[in-house]
Amino acid sequence: MVTEYLQSLNLPALRKMLADLLADTVSSDFNDSWETRANFRHEVLRWCVRGSGGVSVQWEALEGCGGVGGRGRERYVLALWEHLTKGENTEWRDLIENRLGNWTIYRNSLFSWFLGRFNLSAALALKRWHERATWEAVFAPGLCLSLCGAATAVLAWSLYWQHRLSSSTTLFGALTSFIVLLVARLLTQLDFSSFVQMLLPRLGATVGIGYLTLALAPDLIRRIYRTGTDSDVWFPYVLAAALTMGCYAFTLLHVSRRVAPPLEKLQLHGRSLAVVAIGIGHATIGLTLLGPLLFDSLFLELSDVHPCPGQLILTAAVALSLGVALQLVWEEKSLTEPL
Repeated sequence: MVTEYLQSLNLPALRKMLADLLADTVSSDFNDSWETRANFRHEVLRWCVRGSGGVSVQWEALEGCGGVGGRGRERYVLALWEHLTKGENTEWRDLIENRLGNWTIYRNSLFSWFLGRFNLSAALALKRWHERATWEAVFAPGLCLSLCGAATAVLAWSLYWQHRLSSSTTLFGALTSFIVLLVARLLTQLDFSSFVQMLLPRLGATVGIGYLTLALAPDLIRRIYRTGTDSDVWFPYVLAAALTMGCYAFTLLHVSRRVAPPLEKLQLHGRSLAVVAIGIGHATIGLTLLGPLLFDSLFLELSDVHPCPGQLILTAAVALSLGVALQLVWEEKSLTEPL
């Protein structure tokens, strides 16, 4: 009933009604039509996150004429949620708990909606249930880049002190990754499931498949190993950068096709970069865990295998590219979908 009513409104009336919800000035006509304001807000919030064509078209039209009081669809949904959960609107939570189901499940559905739109900062703000901070916008990619830094330190220690990758590389790589993840979870106070989802486990799994493909192709690893020795020393870095840019281009296409109304260019590039940063973190961790196997003398059938940094970076870039290609070409689900 609410959906039909909202779709029947013209754009000025719809924009005014949505703005009134945030201002808590819903007219008495709405209270006469539905049992409580909380129930009405619940139905409006459900309508806001629906993926049906009619709702998407209306929101796209609202975006085209300045949005809801200058707010986009995601900003409005998060603002409405905060308005209903942080004020004195106790009837909202009472309605959810007593009549509509479990509060956690309700919040998780909105968390998944924001993740599906690659808005990691809004998803984190929703879970933490406090005023949004600037660090939330870079939490997930920043965490993965921290993991990347920790893994890089382990690899550097292996190369410059041991002059090779060994089982100790895998051990210290796993240990440092665990410590970084544990500290991050304690700082954010997220539940385990949400914390894992923020790290895009589907992307991590596809990167793992990329490493598995490399493990089944020792000739390709041998070719990578010769790249830094038989040609210019900078060539592995250039090739790795090119592969990473290709991953970014594919991710940009993936995000643009999954989010409607279309994002602004700055938002689109920012969210795509966040996904690529998370992928780089997964690829670097995978390198510490599987690098000793890939660059083992017996595996490559070579003597005295001593990989250089460029060869390791190129290996991680190839695994990332294979994983992204597999995900985007053969998998219909979004990168933010749980495994």
